[in-house]
Amino acid sequence: MPPPRFQSKPKKKKVPEPVTAEEWFDKGVEDEENGERWRSGDKVKSGRWFHKALEAYETSLRLSPLRPNFDAAYNAAHIQYVLASSAAYHEDGLTRDEHLRLLKRAVECHIRAMALEDKMSEAEKKKCNWQDLFFNAGQCMTEYAEKLQGSSNRIRSSDRDEIVGALGEAVTLYQRVWEIQERRVQEQGSLESLQGNGEDDNSPIAGPSQPQQSPGSENGSDSATSEWAYEDEPVTLESLVDTAIATLEALIIRVQVIPQSDTPLEDLTSIRELSTNLLNTRIIPLATRAPHLSSKVLLVRARYATAQAEAAFRLSTISLAEYEQEILAHFSDTPLPDRPSSSGLDFKDIETLCEKADAHIAFAGIVVESNEVDHQLAWKHYNLASLSLTAAAGVNKYDPQVQLGRGDVELLRSKVNIPAAQKSVDLLRSNARVYYRNTKNLASPESEPGLVLEASVKEAMLAYESGDGSLIKAVGNGGRVKVVVAEAVSEGLFGMEWLQRFGIGG
Repeated sequence: MPPPRFQSKPKKKKVPEPVTAEEWFDKGVEDEENGERWRSGDKVKSGRWFHKALEAYETSLRLSPLRPNFDAAYNAAHIQYVLASSAAYHEDGLTRDEHLRLLKRAVECHIRAMALEDKMSEAEKKKCNWQDLFFNAGQCMTEYAEKLQGSSNRIRSSDRDEIVGALGEAVTLYQRVWEIQERRVQEQGSLESLQGNGEDDNSPIAGPSQPQQSPGSENGSDSATSEWAYEDEPVTLESLVDTAIATLEALIIRVQVIPQSDTPLEDLTSIRELSTNLLNTRIIPLATRAPHLSSKVLLVRARYATAQAEAAFRLSTISLAEYEQEILAHFSDTPLPDRPSSSGLDFKDIETLCEKADAHIAFAGIVVESNEVDHQLAWKHYNLASLSLTAAAGVNKYDPQVQLGRGDVELLRSKVNIPAAQKSVDLLRSNARVYYRNTKNLASPESEPGLVLEASVKEAMLAYESGDGSLIKAVGNGGRVKVVVAEAVSEGLFGMEWLQRFGIGG
């Protein structure tokens, strides 16, 4: 007898639902590993697995309220931060408010995990990866503060206080990481025994690539009876430098909000002292032992110096000319006999070139805002920013972020009130549309949806101002579109009439 044409597939064995806290933790680890597998490809699918992992970890913690699992708390905080780190993990993207809520929740999850330290014995504490937890928490708080700050120089007092508090806590946490590292250096022998790996590793020193495993999870033994301890990784020059640089990056954001402080001059003095000590006693001496880190160190020093100069100018403690000199001194690419540039920076590096452009754009923006506008000076610095981004495109013409920056600079140049700009206004605006279109075409809709949306909205706004309303209809009037419009207006790319056109604000 011939077999039937359609044969039923054998039913998959149903996996039993987790019951205990340990089983839910193991499910979280499995779901997180699935999320990691899709992370470089389909981020939305990766995000779905991460959401499942987060739910499993939270369930594990709820089932064991009196003796919460450190690893479950650690992994939940880590996953919450991953989901907050990019809109690409979310099918519908993220508005600014949604992004802030996720980051704040990630901060709260890290605080919850750190609070477990007070409930543990000394023996239990040795089983936990406090260094990575503190570092991750500092990164999370710094990113939350940066997002809350936004691109505006006018911050609500309540937001300012929250920014200052988050950054102060981040700096404290980085200091704890540093103390742990110093203790391990003493255990290893001495600083002289540390060796760099000879490469510029851009991955953070904390944040494991794989979720933390519960004790005994690999061989099925009972976690309550297994003897285990967290194994410390050796401290390297790179990890020490990364901790010090992360501290300085938090201070950079702190400096940017000083002009709106209740005691701005005192704050500027205290942060200058703290950062100078950090640079002179930690960052620069360490970098001299690892030459491959020198450009990275000099770049963060340049960023701090220009941020401090901007704050000092806004507080009228230095002149505009002195502020300009700080930028030119720290971002000079004039070659010298003993080094590739007078600032020591690597001007074949895209990040360096983009940071240089940002410094010139910030300076030109302040010039335009000033009471007696020196349009020629603004034009000069917008041109320097344009040259820097052109050089970055020469390094990699397929970088969508560089193309987006070039579009923004062309728009800013078109608004400067000098004959050269007025004569070229149509060309500059046309160039901006080309760069925005390039960004749209080069950015991945799956992994870089924010870039695609931003470029699409800006191209549509330009087209509308040129008489073509079809693109602006196509992008719609949703919440994420309004966020792009509001930020473009705050950055001086478009006029205030766009806020009314989209019904933004009061």
